[in-house]
Amino acid sequence: MTTWQIPHEFELPRNVALPQLAGAEINPMQLDPPGPVGEAYMFGTDAIEFIMGPVGSAKTTCSIFRILISSLRMPVCSDGVIRSRGCVVHANLRALYRTAVPSLQQFFKPGSPGVEYSGGQDRPLQLTLRFQTPSGKKLQIIIDGFGITKDSMEELLRGYQANFAWCVEADQLDSEVPPFLYSRVAQGRYPGKGLLADPEAAVPGSVWGDLNAPLITNYIYTDFIEKPRPGYVLHRQPSGLSDKAENRKFVSKESYEKLDQTLPPDKSRRMVKAEFGVEGDGALVYSSYRFDIHCAKKPLQPLDLPLLLGSDAGGSPALVIGQYTPKGHMRWLDELVTDPGTGAGRFAEYLVDLLQSKYRGLPISNGWGDPSAFHGADRQAGELSFMEIVGKAINIHMLPTVTNDPSARQESVDWFLRRGVDESGFPYFQHCPSMRVVQGGFQGGFKVVKNIHDSSDKVAFLKNKFSHVHEGGQYLCYGVRGHAGVINDAARAGRPGNVVPISSGKGPRKDFNL
Repeated sequence: MTTWQIPHEFELPRNVALPQLAGAEINPMQLDPPGPVGEAYMFGTDAIEFIMGPVGSAKTTCSIFRILISSLRMPVCSDGVIRSRGCVVHANLRALYRTAVPSLQQFFKPGSPGVEYSGGQDRPLQLTLRFQTPSGKKLQIIIDGFGITKDSMEELLRGYQANFAWCVEADQLDSEVPPFLYSRVAQGRYPGKGLLADPEAAVPGSVWGDLNAPLITNYIYTDFIEKPRPGYVLHRQPSGLSDKAENRKFVSKESYEKLDQTLPPDKSRRMVKAEFGVEGDGALVYSSYRFDIHCAKKPLQPLDLPLLLGSDAGGSPALVIGQYTPKGHMRWLDELVTDPGTGAGRFAEYLVDLLQSKYRGLPISNGWGDPSAFHGADRQAGELSFMEIVGKAINIHMLPTVTNDPSARQESVDWFLRRGVDESGFPYFQHCPSMRVVQGGFQGGFKVVKNIHDSSDKVAFLKNKFSHVHEGGQYLCYGVRGHAGVINDAARAGRPGNVVPISSGKGPRKDFNL
């Protein structure tokens, strides 16, 4: 094995030089990254890393250059050649040839020295690249192409030895394909220790992929956001409409604005704004939510301010812990989500444990809850309502909001979202990234539906695993703003409080005897 090499692997026609990897077109160290998210993805080293963004944000380009960057990390073989091997996969071969192959050919032109394609439509792809590195070493990269499903992955890849795997349109794959691919690259079995100049050298292995935002029911949300698997990292690019959008050098904001106007709202949400989509009937409760603005980049630490609570009862009681700053910023710090059938006593125990473990020393100024959860107790028998039990457990008086009207509760939160950022660029609303259920609700899980059993236009929130904690958050915001505040802010229609209301056309009456 120590003398093994592919026959004539670097043999070129007479008077043709091996291409230098330092050429501007293919030098990974000279690529102008589309933005900080794309750059972090391109140079990443985690086990399974995906990048999600709007159309035209250079996700595929970053994936291609990651092949070169990953290969340059490989240890050199005893004959002075750096060898790397990996695969590019899609749900089927035809889709692979339609998407990945044209992109690869854009950077590695067929027929160029050191570039060799084999395979064809409905036949496995293999691309061999041979370069001269700036340090004088020879670099060989073999890329195999597969159309792969959960049912065919073992048949195609069992025994396959590689260093990397690129998942094209990764959301189209089955959820078990990426971890199975990682099993083929994790142990550093290619090109084999016997070929390495240093048999003990570390051999890197990684799986990466690119995608547009899928539906919230897709495994991407489950495995990377809701319940992240170990080693899974999702790089999320900003909306194409954002001032922080990536790849602005080649894709203008105007083009995204035209797309936003042309596409249906659900498609624009995914392809332009890079937000997870909604499946089934219903509309998003909060269309003003923007992940890159309203989800904090780092865990929110409590300020030296009193805590505020908002709780929903029902079959699956839930609660939001927040703080409201003197400058008018709403901060959701934590969520308490329970299983169906959790009673008031057990819920109160969970809440006490949460407060003592993470918020010891901070007082609770107020707590608000569902008005209906303050009723139903047998007073003559000395029973307490759900909210009374919770209040006694934490030694505060939980208060009912004035109304349980869904529109008023929705407006109490949406008002903060619509305010955007202050003069310093700090959001008026943020939630902690650890609040997975809240985040999932904002991104498509919390929906409003028309009451199909009512002939009127009455709407209600769809009850699911996201709705209970979000309703708790609504009670918190409703309590902070107050019933009059919600009504007055809605009446001003977004105008500042010091702006005179729209005139009726009549001047003020000065003579009250008329």
